[in-house]
Amino acid sequence: MLLAENVSDFARIAAERLNAGEHHRGVLIAHSSRFSRRPSGIPRIAAAIRALADEELEDRLVYLEERSE
Repeated sequence: MLLAENVSDFARIAAERLNAGEHHRGVLIAHSSRFSRRPSGIPRIAAAIRALADEELEDRLVYLEERSE
């Protein structure tokens, strides 16, 4: 799984792999408009990732949403 903020590049790369018949482990997108880049934003990103713990992420592009801890 990959965590990124760069939607345009990683969405394209993920789509290219799928179109080529390949797979990827999943791409999580954390928009800076939703999550701070400062160290204080890390717990919010971690909570959003934990909320996906039981989901199958292979070959998916997932936009993280803020979750309460």
